[in-house]
Amino acid sequence: MKRFYVFLVVAVVSLSVFAEEVTEVKIGAGWEMTGPIAGFGQMSWDGVKLAMKLRPTVNLCHNWYVHS
Repeated sequence: MKRFYVFLVVAVVSLSVFAEEVTEVKIGAGWEMTGPIAGFGQMSWDGVKLAMKLRPTVNLCHNWYVHS
C-alpha cells in the first residue's frame, strides 16, 4: 500500500510540472432541437443568443455561428 501512495505522489508531482496556464475554456452543450422536448432546446438556444448580444466579446468558438 505504501508503494501505491509513493507512486501517486510521484505521479501528481510530475504532472504538475507539465501543467500549463489555461487561457481558453471550451464549454459544450447538447440540446434537443426536434421532437417532444424541442421547446427546451429552443429556449436554451435563445438564451445563448441573448448572452451573445449582451456580451459580444465572448468568443464562443472559432468555427461556430449563430443560426437565425
